[in-house]
Amino acid sequence: MLVSIHTLQNYPASNLNRDDTGAPKTQYFGGCERARISSQCQKYAWRHAWNEKKLPLPHAFDTLGIRTRDLPMMIRDRLKDRIEDPSLLEAIFKKLADFGKKGKGEAKNGTSEEKSDADAVHTQQILFYSPNEVDAIADDLYDYVRKEGHDAKSFKKLKAKDLSAIYQDISILPMCLDVSLFGRMTTDNSMRKVESAIQVAHALSTNALLPESDFFVAVDDMTLARNETGTGLLMHFDYNSSCYYRYASINLDQWISNLAVGRSEDVTSIIREVLPSVIQTIALINPTGKQNSFAANTAPSTILVELIDNNIPVSYANAFVQPIQTTLSENVSEDICRKSEDALLAFVEKMHQQYNPFLGGRRFLLSAQETHTVLPANTTIFPSFAELLQAVSQAV
Repeated sequence: MLVSIHTLQNYPASNLNRDDTGAPKTQYFGGCERARISSQCQKYAWRHAWNEKKLPLPHAFDTLGIRTRDLPMMIRDRLKDRIEDPSLLEAIFKKLADFGKKGKGEAKNGTSEEKSDADAVHTQQILFYSPNEVDAIADDLYDYVRKEGHDAKSFKKLKAKDLSAIYQDISILPMCLDVSLFGRMTTDNSMRKVESAIQVAHALSTNALLPESDFFVAVDDMTLARNETGTGLLMHFDYNSSCYYRYASINLDQWISNLAVGRSEDVTSIIREVLPSVIQTIALINPTGKQNSFAANTAPSTILVELIDNNIPVSYANAFVQPIQTTLSENVSEDICRKSEDALLAFVEKMHQQYNPFLGGRRFLLSAQETHTVLPANTTIFPSFAELLQAVSQAV
């Protein structure tokens, strides 16, 4: 089963996701330039919403993942009170730079190549760890060097593949919430590759992009105190105001598979508890780009959640091939949120008619509109977000 989340969200002046020049990210779609928010930007905001306690962490999870290249330093911190030999501790620290890659960094004689201190403190790959996995790596290393009687010299001679065999516990440990949801790619055989249970689209503006630029100055208070003219800073930055279509799809079968490893509890019950929090996060958490300057913190005008029996994800981005608004001179007497919702729901119904029963399922709608030109089949309208979340949880 798939849970697909579709939202329409209108932002005032904002620069939520910048490119290398500092301008809001864009794309061409339907022959027009559109505003864009990358999927990575959205996922970063969702993860950090849980870390920063903006939304409560589901009761089934007490920890979140750590995405980092700093594993060597994390392991050294866990072992410094257990391994008395500082040279052995340093050898472990440097050898861990090979973690997360398969068969790389080995010289022809089979030993790890010497690395500078700057290179040795980071793994080559950015890996996503559950906290219990980091603890297990430290425990396995400690047990291994104690059992084998390694000193610094003998430990340095170990091959990367020999070290991979040490970490026996990692592949059977339970995943935390964000690792189980977002997945993990790794080329190291000692770690379990975790397929992502969620697909996230780049957010697309339903309107054609109408970029703007703000020129501003910053006053130097000391200059004013001296009764001098002039300013301390002259700058400009780009921004826009756009209504975005956002889409994410959660494969419940994959998510259950990810969560089932190392757990004895009923994973379906965990999903029912966790899913409302995940949907709430996707719908309500905004990207953080230049929010201190714009405070563009809005809520979606439309939230459509679908439960699809098969595992065929479908985006409705093509509802906006023809942009809702193309130029400033166009008649804008109608609400862009209403027009976007009308286009979305009409497209959903058209897809239902064309592909039913292959893309069939139940739909749960929260809308700021009191009336609807088209309402797709099998759609229930809810008066509040809380009631929608409860209904989705019960239907899974």
